[in-house]
Amino acid sequence: KFIALIAITLSMAACEKEYLDTAPTDQVDAGAAFLTTTNAWAALNGIHRAMYVRYNSQGEYGQPAVMINTDMLGEDLVMTAVGNGWYNNTYKWIDHRNENSGLTRFIYEFYYRLIGNANLIIANIDNADGPQEDRNAIKGQALAYRGWAHFNLVQFYGKRYQAGTTNSQPGVPLMLTPTTEGQARATVEEVYAQVNKDLDDAMALLTENRPAKSHFNINVVQGIKARVALTQQNWTVAAQMAENARKGYTLMSNADYLSGFNDVKNAEWIWGLDHIDDQTTFFASFHAYISANFNSTNIRTNPKAINKLIYDQMSETDVRRACWLPAP
Repeated sequence: KFIALIAITLSMAACEKEYLDTAPTDQVDAGAAFLTTTNAWAALNGIHRAMYVRYNSQGEYGQPAVMINTDMLGEDLVMTAVGNGWYNNTYKWIDHRNENSGLTRFIYEFYYRLIGNANLIIANIDNADGPQEDRNAIKGQALAYRGWAHFNLVQFYGKRYQAGTTNSQPGVPLMLTPTTEGQARATVEEVYAQVNKDLDDAMALLTENRPAKSHFNINVVQGIKARVALTQQNWTVAAQMAENARKGYTLMSNADYLSGFNDVKNAEWIWGLDHIDDQTTFFASFHAYISANFNSTNIRTNPKAINKLIYDQMSETDVRRACWLPAP
């Protein structure tokens, strides 16, 4: 048996090396990813996909999970029952005040994951073979992702920006190169300065054209810039950027408003995630907790309501009233 084992080992050693290649099938080497703009488009699309994949648990499904957690912290959404437990501790203002909770870790990791991948693109795309138009579009979107992600992070993990002050309070680490080395926390002022720089640089590279609504174009970045300006109480820039962002987009009709908010082709939406049927995450999704008709335990046992104080302020002809049942 010992001799036979040696023979088998020797025969394996003589095999072609590629037979033993252990490179993961769901990742691409950075060198190969940026040889051409075609490959780089695939890397950028990977960031788009990372926006709504399931991560460590059913409640961690990218940007929609961040959105539902922030909704739970507000006063307009009302949980009608305990249901099957999801988001109860967020709703009670427990999770986000616990430094050891999964929520505080998930949001931090999620946005820095996007930043890390964006940094790889920014650092390598200039040398990729392909049309300059493609290099501009890819780099511009990566810059937009980096700026947008840092903007979200500083709001979650830094103190509020106050116009007219130095804003020297600790913000979040600025990650601007492809590294996993930890960085010191930048000030809130420094973070916002970098966010605005990334968005300005992105706008200089992007046009109105894009492959799909899940991609950034100049309108989307202008819309993000408007929101950053609002947060900084820079009303003039906010108004101008918002006006620029909506050019070419019309407000939805009342019928569209009542159609379910589940079709990315809605004329009013400038940027959206297009959930592909064969890539669904089922219960790890925004729909499984918020929609009126998704067949999940949470929807059946804990339908969400609107704060009555808000509902009562709407006029009888306000289209928003039709989204709710006053006496369910």
